[in-house]
Amino acid sequence: MIKFSLKRILPYSNKQMYNIVIDIKKYPEFLPWCISAEEYGSNKKKFKAELEIGFNHIKESFLSEISPLYPDIIISKAISGPFRILKNEWKFTEEKNNTCEVELNIEFQFKSMILHNLIGKVFEYSSRKMINAFEERAKQLYEKQ
Repeated sequence: MIKFSLKRILPYSNKQMYNIVIDIKKYPEFLPWCISAEEYGSNKKKFKAELEIGFNHIKESFLSEISPLYPDIIISKAISGPFRILKNEWKFTEEKNNTCEVELNIEFQFKSMILHNLIGKVFEYSSRKMINAFEERAKQLYEKQ
């Protein structure tokens, strides 16, 4: 299993960052490698989301169970697809001057060792690129205000 953690202090509130991460249907607009995203269920305490991701010639879909706790935590666990384990945990901690610490913890392991070895080599790079995409999305949405 591969694990990765990243923390950043961003000039946005925890509510603003939470709202970007929880808006899964918008991921294809700004998240690298995200081709499509759908949400299932109207219960915002626990719902499902399906993402289709593509990287070079690899294209995969997976279904996750999302457990949010507004405005502090979002936990996503894959329940079907190419992963043996995929868990993303986002934490948003309000700081001074309307800033927040964003922490992302990821654990994953593919069912296929070939896919695991292939993606594992670029995992840290892609995780950093992903959090950068969320930060850029915040700039687009909130720096206009």
